[in-house]
Amino acid sequence: MRLKILAPNLVFTRGLTLGQTWLRFHMEKNILRAHLRQKREAFQPAQNAEKSKKIAKVFLKLKEITDARSILFYVSRAEEVDTHRLIGACLQNGKKVFVPKVFGDNLKLFPLEDFGDLEMGKFGILEPNGGRESMRKKFDVIVVPGLGFNHAGHRIGHGGGYYDKLLKRISGYKIGLAFSEQFTDEFVNEEHDVPVNLIVTENFIHNPI
Repeated sequence: MRLKILAPNLVFTRGLTLGQTWLRFHMEKNILRAHLRQKREAFQPAQNAEKSKKIAKVFLKLKEITDARSILFYVSRAEEVDTHRLIGACLQNGKKVFVPKVFGDNLKLFPLEDFGDLEMGKFGILEPNGGRESMRKKFDVIVVPGLGFNHAGHRIGHGGGYYDKLLKRISGYKIGLAFSEQFTDEFVNEEHDVPVNLIVTENFIHNPI
């Protein structure tokens, strides 16, 4: 299935206003989100576990990770690349680990010392159940989720804008984790998008062009 997403700053359809063009762009982007979500959720748990295991093996050997002292992780859901084992390994190796928690339309960041300190939160994602919010603005590594990633390192998320806003106010070496089926050039970036520095899948590592 091939879905071509319009670039809002390049493609205009004859007879449509700018507002209508933007509406069409976002409608098509939502179609792609649904398509990527469907592809990801089609995997069996055993497939996800095996793919995530391969990704973890590569991820933990990256120089950026072995050298890192502070890492911001997303806490994965069942259908995502598993970060639980990555978080556990980094905690065991003495690294400072941080994870997000949803507050309204934004993400706040909290230090994590034990995986048991997480509880089920909004959107069915494990979140910190207490502690003091971190005001840190710079991390050695930021691990970024996404429904899809393209060759330029841009991501397409679920549409809530949480990571778009977060990545504008913090800095660090950004690593996107994805299954190879999530790697696609069927979308273009918008002005507010922040690209990742590296994408790791079970089959390859990609340095964005």
